[in-house]
Amino acid sequence: MYNYAVSQDVPRGQKIDAWLHLLRQMFVKLEYERSDEASDRALQASLKHWTLSELDLRLVSSTKQTLKRMSPKASDHEGEFFLVVMQVSGTSSVTQDDRRTALAPGDFTMYDTTRPYALDFTGDFEQFVVSVPRGELRLQVPNAEALTAHCITGQAPVGRLLGGLLRGLPETIDESSPDSLLCVSDAVVDLIAANLRSLQPANGVSRSKSSRAQEDRIKAFIRENATDSDLSVRGVAQALNMSVSAMYRAFEGQGVSVAEMIWQERLDIARAALRSRLFAARSIKEVAFESGFSDAAHFSRAFRHRFGVSPREYRLAINCDAAFAPRVPSTISPQ
Repeated sequence: MYNYAVSQDVPRGQKIDAWLHLLRQMFVKLEYERSDEASDRALQASLKHWTLSELDLRLVSSTKQTLKRMSPKASDHEGEFFLVVMQVSGTSSVTQDDRRTALAPGDFTMYDTTRPYALDFTGDFEQFVVSVPRGELRLQVPNAEALTAHCITGQAPVGRLLGGLLRGLPETIDESSPDSLLCVSDAVVDLIAANLRSLQPANGVSRSKSSRAQEDRIKAFIRENATDSDLSVRGVAQALNMSVSAMYRAFEGQGVSVAEMIWQERLDIARAALRSRLFAARSIKEVAFESGFSDAAHFSRAFRHRFGVSPREYRLAINCDAAFAPRVPSTISPQ
C-alpha cells in the first residue's frame, strides 16, 4: 500500500499543481476548476493505492473541488480504463455523456477514462476508486460504455455485496499472496459486472438462458485451455461440437471476438506469472511459451499494447520496493 498526501505543509501556490500531478500519475490527466480562492488555498488531499492483479484500488480523500477530464490525446500515453467509484463519505456528482448522477455514501457509479467527464465534490469526501481495464469489463458487460454516470444504490442486495468486498479489500490485499489475489480480482470484476447488468432493462434485448449457457461454455473452455499454443477459434468450436458460425453467434455482443478472448486470457496468465514468486526464475521467453504464446517477440508486443509496458519492465517494477509508485514532486509527501 502506498499513501500520498497534499497537506497544509505544501506551499499554497503549489497545492493544486501537486494534486493534479498525483492524479495524473494514478489515473489520467485532469483539470482543476477553480472555485473560490479560500477553498483553493485550503485544499488538502490524500490518496492510498493498492494493486490487485490487473486492477488498482485507490482510496481518495479530499476537500471541496471540481475536476474535469477533457478529450484525451494519443500523445498522452494513458491506459484505457473504466473507473468504478464507491462513495464512502460526503457527496459527489459525476457527469458523462450528458448524464449526471449524484452519489451518497454507499452508492456506486462508473465513468470511462477515454471520454470527457466531470467530477464535482461540494465538500469533504472520501471515495474508493477501482480501475478496471476496459477490455476486461466488456467481456462480461459488452455495452458498458452506455452505463456510465448511472447511480447504483448501495442498498440493493448486489450493491451491498460489492460495498462489503471493497471495504475489506485493503486488509485482504495486505494479507494475501499474489496468487490468491488473482481470484479476488476476478470476484471484484464479477460483482462490478453484476451491478452494471442490474441497470439494463429485462426486455427482449437480454439473451436467453441457452445463449448465456453457450457463452459460459466457450469462456470456460478458453480459460482452461489458453496455455495450449495450438488453441484456435476452430479448435474451440470442434471441442465444443459447434460450428464456427454457431460459436460466433453465441459469442456476439461480448465486445470482443473469440480470438481476442484467447489472446487476452493468455496475457492475463502471463501477467500473473510475472507477478508470482513461483515463476521468478523463469525467463520472459519461458513465461511467454508457458502462457500459450509460440513467439516471444509477438508476446512482448502484445503485452506492451495491452498493459503499456514491456514484460521485462513490468517484472522489474513488481520486484522493486516502489512497485508502480508514482514519481511525485517534492511537494507531495509519502506517508
